[in-house]
Formats: sequence, structure tokens, C-alpha cells
Amino acid sequence: MTKDDPEQRRLIDVICRPKNIALATSLKPNSLGMNISKGLVRRVFEYVDSQVRSWIIPLHLINNKGGKVEINGEMHPVHENLQSVFDSGVDNIEIMIITISSKYVIDILRQIPKNKVRAVIISSGGFGEKDEEGERAEEVVKALANERGFEILGINTLGVFTHAWNSSFTDPAAGSEISLPGKAVVFVQSGGMSEETYNFLSKFAAVKFVLGTGSTPEDTFVRLIRELIDDPETTCVGFYLEFMPGRDSYLAIKDLAKKKPVVVYFAKTNQLTTRIAKSHTGKLASSFELMRGALRQSKGAMMCTTQREFFNRIAALTILPNFPRTKCCIITITGGAGIAAASQLDPARKELPLFPESLQESLKKYTVDVASVQNPIDMTGSVTDAQFKGTLKELYNFIKDQHEKGEDLLFNTILVIPFKTVPLLDDADHVQVIISYAHRFADLGVSMVACDVGARYTEAEVKNLAQNSVFRIVFPDDIRFLLTTYRD
Repeated sequence: MTKDDPEQRRLIDVICRPKNIALATSLKPNSLGMNISKGLVRRVFEYVDSQVRSWIIPLHLINNKGGKVEINGEMHPVHENLQSVFDSGVDNIEIMIITISSKYVIDILRQIPKNKVRAVIISSGGFGEKDEEGERAEEVVKALANERGFEILGINTLGVFTHAWNSSFTDPAAGSEISLPGKAVVFVQSGGMSEETYNFLSKFAAVKFVLGTGSTPEDTFVRLIRELIDDPETTCVGFYLEFMPGRDSYLAIKDLAKKKPVVVYFAKTNQLTTRIAKSHTGKLASSFELMRGALRQSKGAMMCTTQREFFNRIAALTILPNFPRTKCCIITITGGAGIAAASQLDPARKELPLFPESLQESLKKYTVDVASVQNPIDMTGSVTDAQFKGTLKELYNFIKDQHEKGEDLLFNTILVIPFKTVPLLDDADHVQVIISYAHRFADLGVSMVACDVGARYTEAEVKNLAQNSVFRIVFPDDIRFLLTTYRD
């Protein structure tokens, strides 16, 4: 089992669905390693062909004391060293997680026989981000990886987050409704941010896996990026960067952006962020403008200036149909929310097109006298269920007629805000109304977005919308992140 063996599983497949895991850990009840163990033992499900099936990851615990340890009410054997795992009949380890103190990490890595471990997640801190001695130790770690033939994920990282398992000492999915994995992969150069990224995106069933890269060596980073270029199960890739990757990484990102959307959030550099980035990863933050200029040449690469934009762009790219989203129709019951959304659209680009008189006359049948039938459509707070459905019907009929005539569509995105708050809407499940029309509009090449001012949708409703290709935003002005006319 070598890094470049064409017959071995891709590294991204190992990350998403490891066949076994070894965990070098302290045995103290509330230690980092024991908390990871609890999560790994609890995560006994796998997604195969969109079905949830039983799956138990063979987990091999390692601590020089050996013996047994109780995890979640059951006793689990502990190996005194890695060789003991192989002596028990295990041929290869796909992922090894190291959570012990940094001063013992190199000794553990020296136990790894050549080409017997595929990847090692090093959660331990105290390397290059600490001092010069730590930097030298980090170089020893990289040398051992090259010598013994394993990949390094980390150093100083929470590691991998997926719908089937995660290497973190926290368990983001505990107590959450199980949902199918999405098709976004996100690389995050920050431990805490990797978990928050996973938490946010998993609410929309939008994430395949999040990898907290920490100080992952560039060759491993590049290998993962290049495996994603032709991966049919990945539709979007995000990068949260605190320092400029090397030239090989940049070239890999450029090649990736030629095949699928790439979303990049790069922490802007000043004296403070440079110091903070150094404490996280041991790397110096580089120029935001340098990164922006380099990636501007890649048509598929989108630079984000806020985390809010970063999260929303990734989620939208995995949930919404891959139609052009350049012209928006807004339906609202409150003028303020409509104005907030409209203010983010560029009239010069026709992102908020004016309705012709014929469409306005059709819409008047379903609105009160004081309502606006121009774009945005303000139905006012007295809207009824019949008026809401009738408005969607008229918009659908208009677009369908244009589609059948082969004309340019007046709009290709519909933003609905915020009908969840209207007491006079007598349909108890207006989410289903939106979903039913979303499917009809999708046949014509039009995407639907639901704005949830006040965040009143339940988690189940948000996932139901997402799984039916309707993206939910909380703030009306987030509509600018969903259009495919990306602007600096």
C-alpha cells in the first residue's frame, strides 16, 4: 500500500468511509482521545446508495498501558503499541488518529511500518505554531511520513468531519436528525472553524466532508484537491485560508476551478490577523490582494469577503439547480424585506427586471389594491393562501409561455419572503407549496429561494427545502450571494 499505488482507494474515499481506524489516546475519562472514542463508537451508520445502513468502524485503541477501557458502557481492548494491532490480524490501517501530547507523537509515528498506514490525523498541538523547536519537530514528522509512506492530515487540527464519522473530540451530529450527505467538500485552515463550517452546512444536507487541514503538508493538500477534480460526487469545493498555499496548491485550485465551482475565503491580512494565524498554524498570513489577483483569472473561483458569504455560496452551489441565477423575481409581504433584497441587485445588469404590463395585470387578480405588482411583488400582510398560490401560478404560466416560445426568460430566480410569519395564510404547510412550485419552475430553468426572516423554519423544514432544491436564506440581502453573476 503506497501513496501512488493506482489500485488503492483514493484518499478522499478513505476520509469519507475508512475501513478501520487506530486511535493513539490517553485513557483518562475526559481526555481528548476518550471523547473522540465516544463519538467514533456511537457513529455506527453509513450512507450507501442514498440508504442508511448499519456500519461499525473497526476501532483499535492504542495506549502504552494496554488493558481495557469503558466507552459508552462497553469494555474495549487497548493495544500497548501499533505493532500489537497488526499482530492481532489487521493487515493495514487506513486512518490513524493521534491525540496524545506532542512530545510523544514522533515516538508513535516511528512505530508505523512502511506502507502499512494510509493517513495520520495529528490533533496534537505544540509544533510549528509554538516555537522553533516545534518547527524542527514538525519537519521530523514530515520526514517520517515520506519515509514510511503515510499522508499527514494536520498537525494541530480537529481533523475530519463527515456524516458517517468525525475525528473531533466534539460530536456535532449527536442528537441531530440523520440526513443524507451533500456534495460539497471544504478545506479549513482552522480547527474551530472546521467544526462550525460542518455544523452550518450539514443543516442543509450540503456537505460531503470538511477537513480541518491545520498544517497539512502541501503534497497531501494537492493530492486531495486533484482527486476532487473529476470526482462526480463533489459539485463544489470551499477553501477557508489563513495563509497563502504554495505554488502547487494554487495550480491545483486553478485546475479544479476549471471543472467545478470553487469558493475561497481568505482572512484579510493586518498585523493582528498575521499574529493570530501564526498561533493557529505556524504559518504567516499572506496578502489577501495577492490571492484575489491570482484566483481572479480562474472563472470558477469565487473570492468571499465574509464567512457569511462563504457559507451561503457553498450551500447554494450544492442545493440549487445548476441554472444561471442572474435575474431575480422577489415576492414578499413586507416592503422592508423586499427593499433589502432589491438593494443588493444591480439594475444595470437587469438583476431585478421590470414586469411587463401584461404580467402586472395578471398578478392584480391575486393582490389587494394597495399591493405592488411590480418587481418586487409586495403582497402586504393581508395575503391569503389562495393569493399566494395564485401569484406563483401566474408567474409560472408567464415563464412557461416564454420557455415554449424560446424567448429569454424574464427571470431565472424567485425569492419568496417571509410567508412563515403571516397569520392569515391558511395553508398550514406553505413549505410544501414552495416545494411543489420549485419542481415546476426547475423544469423551466428557474431556481427558488426561500427567505426566512426571523429564522422561524424548523431544522426539518430547512432540510426538506434543501432536499427539494430550494435554498433558505435568513437575511434578504443574502440574495446577492446566490446569483451567478459573481462580482468583486
